[in-house]
Amino acid sequence: MSYYTSAVCLSEWSPIVNWYRVAAKRVMRATHVVICSWQFATLSVLSYLAIISTVAVYDMLLTIRYSVSLKQYEQNPLGRWLMNLDQLGMNTLPDLTLFLSLKVLGTISVLIVIVGLVRWRARVGHPVGLGVAAFQIALACYLTYMESNA
Repeated sequence: MSYYTSAVCLSEWSPIVNWYRVAAKRVMRATHVVICSWQFATLSVLSYLAIISTVAVYDMLLTIRYSVSLKQYEQNPLGRWLMNLDQLGMNTLPDLTLFLSLKVLGTISVLIVIVGLVRWRARVGHPVGLGVAAFQIALACYLTYMESNA
């Protein structure tokens, strides 16, 4: 294929390519203005942090409330492993100190990473924060539904 035929083929597509480029630039400018405004960034980061920490506290309260039957109903393999470290019987009240302290440490580290990502690269940090917050909302719905069935 020669240079002339490739140039002719590209010239047939040029109105479509130019329209796409103009539309993409407009979308990028609009999102850049929204994401880079400090009011939106501050409000969204605070909402991510509030949602994530509220659901984490709710999860810890449910952990304490159902501590007697938690060994039977815990679905997280890492959580099961941590609970099996205390070597207590199935019907005894488990020591949740290690389990809850690692939950708190994990939640704090996730919050720090989200704030760091948003400060470092807002285009990466905001989707990550939104995804984690959405997952936490789904977790809260799941825990609430499972609590009513327990």
